[in-house]
Amino acid sequence: MPIDNLFIGDLAQELNNELIGARIDKIYMPRRDQVVLNLRTDKGNRKLILSAGVYAAVWLTDQKLDNPDTPPVFCMMLRKQLGNGRIISVTQPDRERIIVIKISSTDEMGDIMEKNLICELMGRQKNIIVVNHKGIITACLRNIGLENGNRGIMPGLAYTLPEKSDKKFWLDATLDDFKTACDGIDPNDGEKELCNKFSGLTLALARQGLSADVPYEWFYNTANTPLKPYIVMSGDKMVDISAVMPFSDFIECESFSSALDTFYGKRTWEDNLNAIKRETEKSLTNALKRTKKKIAEQKIEMQTAVDREKIKEKADLITANIGVIEQGERLARVINYYHPDMPEITIELDPSLSPQKNAQKLYKKYARLKSAEHHLSQQIEKNESEQMYLESLVYSLKAASTVKEADEVKNEAREAGFIKKDLKKNRKQPPATPRRFVTDGGFEIICGRNNRENDEITHKTAGKKDIWFHARGVAGSHVVLITDGRQPADSDIEQAAEIAAYYCASSGGVSVPVDYTLVKNVKKPNGARPGQVNYFEYKSVIVKPQLPRGEQI
Repeated sequence: MPIDNLFIGDLAQELNNELIGARIDKIYMPRRDQVVLNLRTDKGNRKLILSAGVYAAVWLTDQKLDNPDTPPVFCMMLRKQLGNGRIISVTQPDRERIIVIKISSTDEMGDIMEKNLICELMGRQKNIIVVNHKGIITACLRNIGLENGNRGIMPGLAYTLPEKSDKKFWLDATLDDFKTACDGIDPNDGEKELCNKFSGLTLALARQGLSADVPYEWFYNTANTPLKPYIVMSGDKMVDISAVMPFSDFIECESFSSALDTFYGKRTWEDNLNAIKRETEKSLTNALKRTKKKIAEQKIEMQTAVDREKIKEKADLITANIGVIEQGERLARVINYYHPDMPEITIELDPSLSPQKNAQKLYKKYARLKSAEHHLSQQIEKNESEQMYLESLVYSLKAASTVKEADEVKNEAREAGFIKKDLKKNRKQPPATPRRFVTDGGFEIICGRNNRENDEITHKTAGKKDIWFHARGVAGSHVVLITDGRQPADSDIEQAAEIAAYYCASSGGVSVPVDYTLVKNVKKPNGARPGQVNYFEYKSVIVKPQLPRGEQI
């Protein structure tokens, strides 16, 4: 899916037409391999993404991108060297998979200097590089040493373009060149062989050309025909981008930037979201497994503690029969006075201890277990509460549909100690932005997206006479029906309950029991985790999980 030389050439021309004279207003890095330039142009403010990651490209976007609180070192160097600079040109040098943005900016002495912001978009050498007016590298995203025959990329070295191939560039080939190259190549499996005959030809283009009725004519015509941006489709899924009309389903885009923004932008967003989810889910799942294991072990101990009366009975029976039990015996046969039939039973003894000390040993064990029962019951209750909290975090993470929502869950998990804290970061929590709905009766409903928002809407936003909803016995969102002193109809109650059923861990069920009560009956226990509450004087309703019309984003 990397963009090819053809696409980059027209993309550079398009960006050149759009951005000449644009002023760099702000520079930031939402990801470690992605730079964003906020630009002021004659046509308004624009955002230019320079990506040297999996999806390496340069494009204009309307996306709202995160600006981290702590900028990386490379970002600070870009700000220092290019801040308030003006774009002079955008070009593709020597038809390479490289875009050069020439920028006029002032140096530390106040002198105006021209610098090149170079985006190398090829293979493993993807990079973002700043080169001064003398051709010397002053900053780069990735340092590449001179060892192993590499073209060195690091501050202080002179910048050079990649070494050119001895093969003919495919856009310079003649019709006879293509005819000779295609002769004898298997049209179903010859793309690699064809790419080895030309430079700059990608496997995707070779594959498409070989599937044409007359391949060599297709390559020649394509090399000499104006290009357009396309997104290649497979059903409803976007699978590639191209500057050449695909033979399969496709979407023709208005511009090369819009094609990249649609194709790469969506994937970048999905990758960011999935990366946060994977990292956070792994930590939460491990913590949940440990907690469940701890509870299971404590319940086994608890059962032993509950059975402690049998130990006391054995101690009592040894004491009652102490006159007939001899020193050094391993087994004592005694009458069980606690049973109505008084049968004879056998009790194991420690032969190294006297009968009296065997009894004392059992009494001490009984005392320990009696004390342990109270302690274990408290620990089990605490760990079961922890389990419910972890399950609520797992649910909130799975339900997160944006990077911001997933990041909020990750931050909450970090604050709770389930993810290692980053001492370099001290992020302020953004204001709560719960989901909002309106019932058919005109009542507003608010619904938390995570535990922090659940706390916010239940204990700060809602009034005491508003109505609170939660799916029974499972992790899920707090939902509040704002009454403003009015009496909601049964249909309003039902719609709020349906929302609570929809945003819960068991929402896949046909019907879900939902409890509801006045907000004044919902209390947060001292020291409880975010989102954890106790409630009383509640009613219940069984509803189908669904959303009303009109969510206000």
